Amino acid sequence: MSERKRDYPSGAEKRKSKRKREEVIKKVPKISSFFHRQDTVSDLDWKDSSEARSSSNIHSEIEESQAHTSSDVHPEIEEHQVNDSDIFEDCNIISSDRGNFGDNLSECERKIIFKLGPFKPQGPFPKDSERFIAVTDCSAAGLKTAFLNLTKEYGIDLTKCRGQGYDGANVMSGIYGGLQTLIKEHAPNADYVHCAAHALNLVLNDAARHVREISTFFDNLEKVYTFFGNSIKRWAMLSDDPSEKYLITLKKVCPKRWSSRNDALLAVKKNFLLIMKTLYQLNLISNKKDEREECKNIINILESYDFLVLVTFFSSLFEIINPISKALQHENNDLQKSSILLSNLLNRLFQLRNQISFNSLLNESKDLAKEWGVTTVFKNSRRKITKRFFDELSQDERISDPESYFKVNVYYCCLDILISQTKERFQSLCDLSSMFEILQPEKLLSSSNEEILIASGKLSVKYSKDISVNLCDQLKALKTCLKSEIQKIYSIKELIELLLVKFNSLASSFPEVITACFLFLTLPVTTATAERSFSKLKLIKNYLRTSMGQERLSDLSLLSIEVETLEKLKSSSAINDLINQFAEKKARRMNV
Repeated sequence: MSERKRDYPSGAEKRKSKRKREEVIKKVPKISSFFHRQDTVSDLDWKDSSEARSSSNIHSEIEESQAHTSSDVHPEIEEHQVNDSDIFEDCNIISSDRGNFGDNLSECERKIIFKLGPFKPQGPFPKDSERFIAVTDCSAAGLKTAFLNLTKEYGIDLTKCRGQGYDGANVMSGIYGGLQTLIKEHAPNADYVHCAAHALNLVLNDAARHVREISTFFDNLEKVYTFFGNSIKRWAMLSDDPSEKYLITLKKVCPKRWSSRNDALLAVKKNFLLIMKTLYQLNLISNKKDEREECKNIINILESYDFLVLVTFFSSLFEIINPISKALQHENNDLQKSSILLSNLLNRLFQLRNQISFNSLLNESKDLAKEWGVTTVFKNSRRKITKRFFDELSQDERISDPESYFKVNVYYCCLDILISQTKERFQSLCDLSSMFEILQPEKLLSSSNEEILIASGKLSVKYSKDISVNLCDQLKALKTCLKSEIQKIYSIKELIELLLVKFNSLASSFPEVITACFLFLTLPVTTATAERSFSKLKLIKNYLRTSMGQERLSDLSLLSIEVETLEKLKSSSAINDLINQFAEKKARRMNV
């Protein structure tokens, strides 16, 4: 009997293939290639196995030496900036890489990024430093140990920490055993701020999760994407229709992506007629029963008036929330701007919660229904009748009118959740911002001497190690001396620029005011900037490089992230020092 041919590689073949992949190393690039954005990611990638050519291990050593030598320039600058600064913040984000993920999930190595943001009254603010640190224990105690080791390594005084920013995970934000509580044991004034962008996304999640009709609505949007995305033929019919213009590609609804709901909704709304035409066409020509049934199901969903009203409602809602969400993710945002944005959001949500706004929503939906050819009648479900005793009150009587049911149980309910969750989740951020409200130019000019005394006293008590009781007198003097100039500015950042740049000769007269302003600007608002670094992590440590070591990963990530800093080194004398350091390492030499 002949041996049956295997359709899969044997263990020996796998090991041989693995050895070949390990030996496949590209030619060593010139050291100047490290100063180009594309070289830091794409040029450091592995060659495909079909283009593999043998190379000695000495090339790997040279490449490692180049990356490590190039990355050594920036940490020296970072360490000097952090040690010289009076205050700093830390923003911690956890993410897992691809190493050992397929073999054992419990042994998957996790990465944490520490973002240290020093601020010192010396011209422009120095750039934040970003670095990956390997962590084996992801508990609050383990993260605390990793953070303390990092501060000890760089000689950073943790008592100078004045702000903490996390994504809101329990291990980070817990008020009893979370990382923010453990850090406060060493730095009592390190106030915790929940990432504003994450918090706003959680507000939308709560509204979508607790209202059944809304949860079903987003599931239906996902169903449209899945139906067309799972078939090349159906996707081609949708995108290649010559009679209709395919405006926006269908998007997937991802709860973890802040703008995914808006993108998915906008794609369905813009391509509604084309989607309906394709569905009807598939229902007529398809030979598969399951496909025809699914087409009918999606057609019934999209042609319902309830779906159309929700499309109109969330389109107007996302027009308000999406710009605020993007603004909260900006790296130059501060507590004052965030508080104003959130206050405007609350006011706009309150304005929507009335009969006039609901009637306006229905009128807009009817106009859209005429354009799309959809009936303007809410779905009327069967009324459930329950037996009652003769003396029983009907306080819990179900609403029989479908329009009233939609208004009370969907429209008002969604707005109530958005309003209550926005108040609850951003309360700590608003309280922290109100403590520094006296520094705002408009508030400073309109406050009396007694109000300035009370507000400055709170700051002096809370930050007794940073701000003295002279803050009150300096604020009064500043209000008197520069009243005409303060009337022209609107933010605390503009106030400190006024003192340090335009009237720098007066800076020595208001040291407490400057310190208070820098304290305010140091407090974190969002961790979105730190989280974006993980996009580089996934590009650099892909499935072909799961065995990459920690030092190499950290060096290549730093080179890829800090492209602007590396570009500046090209025109400075640091490039010669970098080449000399690389030459002194003698990594290209090998003992014979």
